[in-house]
Amino acid sequence: MTDPAATAVALVTDVTHFIGASSAEALAASGFAVLVHDLALADAAARSAFAADHPGLAIAEAGDGPSLIAEAIERFGRLDVLVNNDAFPAERAPAEAALPGQMERALEALVTRPFRRTGAAVPHMKRQGGGRILFVTSAAPLRGLANYGPYCAARGGANALARALALELAPHNIQVNAIAPNFIENPDYFRPRPPRRSREEGPHREEHPARPARHPGGGRKSRRLARRSWGGIRHGAGDSARRRLGLSCGRRGARATGGGKKLTPAQGARGPGAAGARAGASQSGGPAGK
Repeated sequence: MTDPAATAVALVTDVTHFIGASSAEALAASGFAVLVHDLALADAAARSAFAADHPGLAIAEAGDGPSLIAEAIERFGRLDVLVNNDAFPAERAPAEAALPGQMERALEALVTRPFRRTGAAVPHMKRQGGGRILFVTSAAPLRGLANYGPYCAARGGANALARALALELAPHNIQVNAIAPNFIENPDYFRPRPPRRSREEGPHREEHPARPARHPGGGRKSRRLARRSWGGIRHGAGDSARRRLGLSCGRRGARATGGGKKLTPAQGARGPGAAGARAGASQSGGPAGK
């Protein structure tokens, strides 16, 4: 087990998807001990390749949910930051043609699973005196995406979950927020365009009617987004962070959880001061965001 007094600890889920790897590297560069999890890393070859590319990250052995949180506590002694970077394919599902189980699978992956994981982490953060929880969601439900009802509903549910948890956990100095990016280059969502395709196949990398920039973010953009995501929640997710990142809870969510107090690895390991806890408790009444 890592010495609990040495540094703060972050857990990043679905690390091979979305902005998982970039988030984990940004946290590690800030001095955090970082544990990462992804079901894809159960494959020995994939695990070895990931470890070679990211030598500073610890790879979880456990499955998802409470067992994953338990492993983080067992290995590192504490958990200061939880990044729920949950990914799920954006499956085309017109209302009259959706397949049985499409809605249920999306809700399980993007709402139920992160809620269960967060619930397992909260008692440990309460005992430590605080923590940070970030949901990486999507901008899709903010304006809708035709023919992708289950995906939009699930991502919208995750945004709403973050707002509710921000208020619920404010008295315990646990700051919760959600970053809702637009299109990030990811094989779960974008596939190379085949020579010929039908409109029924779903979004492809080259074109999508809801992508204003005409191309998904990736590479340096993904890394920059991850750095800003971490910076936004570390510094309290104020108005400027909300505009840059699409933070779901924004300034009010930050105030509700005692935002504006920069969290560093050393501070996380020591635990927040009493003033931070009092600020979170006294400002927990307003609605999170608009």
